[in-house]
Parts: sequence; structure tokens; C-alpha cells
Amino acid sequence: MTQAVIEVGARLRYDGRAWTLAVLEGARATLVSDEGASAVVLLPHLFADPSFEVEGGPAPGRVPPFGLLEALPVDVRERALVWQRHVREVETGFPNATGQGAPREQLAPLGVGVTIVEPGYFRTDFLDSSSLHAARTPIADHGGGPAAAMRETAQRVNHGQPGDPAKTARVIVEVVDSGRAPLRLQLGADSVGSVERKLASVREELDAWRTVSVSTNHDDAAA
Repeated sequence: MTQAVIEVGARLRYDGRAWTLAVLEGARATLVSDEGASAVVLLPHLFADPSFEVEGGPAPGRVPPFGLLEALPVDVRERALVWQRHVREVETGFPNATGQGAPREQLAPLGVGVTIVEPGYFRTDFLDSSSLHAARTPIADHGGGPAAAMRETAQRVNHGQPGDPAKTARVIVEVVDSGRAPLRLQLGADSVGSVERKLASVREELDAWRTVSVSTNHDDAAA
């Protein structure tokens, strides 16, 4: 069966209204209506909407966003429900904000664990055209900057990434099941190296500006 292809600029219907797909980022789509309204929608919700269709093509098969666990065998469902009590977030890079333990501290009284997975490059289709969508016409001002570097990196490392997805999945399961999962878990030697370089950079800058940083206290405040 021919499936509809959605890409930036596509015209589609969702929630009974006409929209233009403005941004496609991972599993999230940013839609802009003809009236100027905007909405950010997860793709499973978009595809599951009864009114969803793409102009010029058939709609993808419906993906129910809720009730997926009920179809699983009882023992599998029970384990999945246990996993629901441990939040697993995947992010790239190093956060700029302080207080990185806040999610764990806020959710611990509710019996919910938190682990933030910081992966390196893993050998999947994530960087090829089936997943990564780049602008057809790059913005000239981005030439030579991070955007251009990312575009070049994606082409260079695609399907040659060092990380093994199967090993990664096993490690995540083992770490969560261990009962002592860390707040942050780097996966891949490249991720470990990236975090080590970032920590060294932050330490160097902190030491260089320490005198200025602590000079803003009241005179009667303890150092």
C-alpha cells in the first residue's frame, strides 16, 4: 500500500482543520493553520486523528496513541508498568542549566526514578533521509557554522557510527533493572569523551572567572 509522505511544507488536515507542516523534529511536528494558529503534535497523535490526511496522497495507517499496553501478554504488561515508574529521557549534549538533579528529587517522593540517557552516535537510520530531514535550500548565513558542520557530519558518519543499538538496549534494561540506575548515563565512548571535554571546559572557565563570580555577594555574606 502506498503511504503518504509528510515533509516540511506539506499541506494536511488535522483536528478538522487545514494546516501546513512548518517543522519536523524527531517525533514532533509543528503545524501552522491558515488562520495563523500553531500547534506542536506528536506524530502518533497526528496519524491517529480521524480527520488526518495529506493533500495529494493517502493517509498513513492509523497509530493508536493510547491503550497500547492492554494488547500485551499479562506478564509483559506488568513489567512494562514497572518500567513506567522509571522515567527514561534521551538527550544529546550537555545542559546549560544547573540543578540537574531536580527531576529526580521532585519525582522520588512519588516512587518514580529518573535516568537521562546521553548517547553518542549509534549505527541506525537516524542520520539518513528516512529519518533526518534537511532544508532543500540551506540558509547562506549558516554556511561554515554549526548547522553546516552538522549537515556534513551526518553525511560522513551515516551508517558508520561506532555505537551498537542492540548492546545499548540491553544496557539500558540492565541498568534500570539493577535498582541503582544513575541520574545520567553516557552510552558510547564518544559520549564519554564529549562529556569529559565539556566538564574540563566548564572547570577551566569556572576557575578563570571565579573571582568575578563570587564578587557579587553582599559584603556581610559568607563567602
